[in-house]
Amino acid sequence: MAGSTYPFTDGSVITAAGQNSAYETNREKISTKIEIYTGSTFDSSAAANSGTSSPITDEQSYEMTAISAADLVGFDYIDINMAVIKSANSSGSADGQCYLKIQTKEIAGAYADSLVYVSLAHSDGGTGRVFNLFQNILYTHTLTAGEKSAGIQIKVFSKSYADDGSSDSGRSDVTNVQTSLTGYRG
Repeated sequence: MAGSTYPFTDGSVITAAGQNSAYETNREKISTKIEIYTGSTFDSSAAANSGTSSPITDEQSYEMTAISAADLVGFDYIDINMAVIKSANSSGSADGQCYLKIQTKEIAGAYADSLVYVSLAHSDGGTGRVFNLFQNILYTHTLTAGEKSAGIQIKVFSKSYADDGSSDSGRSDVTNVQTSLTGYRG
């Protein structure tokens, strides 16, 4: 049948086999998995027990492998997919909060926030609890002309914050499950 194979021509009837052929032919042109990180380098944890008297903040980061300009040819976007387990809890007047952030830079450049800290969980006083919940954050970064020509480096952060009341306690944690980078063509 005319038009059942890729590339199609105007007026062709596209069959399932033809559509599958087109997908298989263009799959690598659409997206490419660049890196998958399953380590714990940017896990954060903060606990403030009664009498601590000052907030506790733990901020951790991980620098993903640099992506050279040659490896970015044809890409317009990088998807940064962060799958984490988050928790926050507090009692009385205590507080527990946790966050994620993403920074990018041209290779040999300076980092800038691409995604400012976003709150994953916040337990504010009382018996507020958010225990070990899985969350997925997908952020699409549009590559700049400079990043396309020099390459890009991506750094991911987590921050856990806790404070206490006079006899209360707060806690928060962020644990990386998997962080991945995927390049996409426009």
